[in-house]
Amino acid sequence: MRLALLAATSLFSLSAHAVVVTNVIFDPWPITEDIVTFESVTAPSSVNGLDAITDGVKPDPGSSWQSQTWWTDSSAEIHFTLPGLYQLGNIGLFHDSNDDYALYASADGQAWDLLASFPASNAANDGMVSGYTFPLFNAPAYRELRLTASGGDGQYGIGEIAVTGVSAVPEASSVAMMLTGLGLLGAVARKKQYPKQ
Repeated sequence: MRLALLAATSLFSLSAHAVVVTNVIFDPWPITEDIVTFESVTAPSSVNGLDAITDGVKPDPGSSWQSQTWWTDSSAEIHFTLPGLYQLGNIGLFHDSNDDYALYASADGQAWDLLASFPASNAANDGMVSGYTFPLFNAPAYRELRLTASGGDGQYGIGEIAVTGVSAVPEASSVAMMLTGLGLLGAVARKKQYPKQ
């Protein structure tokens, strides 16, 4: 019985909610698998070409800051809604090289964690550069993302964003298998407690 209780407790224990900030690497884009499709992407009307930010087309390095999604209002934020709660893995962002970008994440749209910072790079050429994060281990599950821009020349551009992750809500078959396993553990513990006479 103790074994079944211990297993159930460890399955449902929650880690502390913490800010997850990762290092960004400016290298070729390695993100090709397990990309999460956004349910919706919204931004103020001052953001131009919003559809291009998630169209799967990565711009050429060094291409113009206005080649994809762009804006000049530093207060503008781009919001992404995931199709459910997701534990995120890698984050990739093609962005204008001389501006700072930050990606925040939330499970409920109220409390936001800084997930990744994409600082201005020291690229030899102006224009688009790609940055990506290391995998996010032990990150909480999130439903919404928010992208902000600051600094630089005040002309902000995003060529593409991609996140990898897995749904934090288990599939029905996984839940059924877990419950069956816990039931078997309970039956074994009960049988050991009351041997046949």
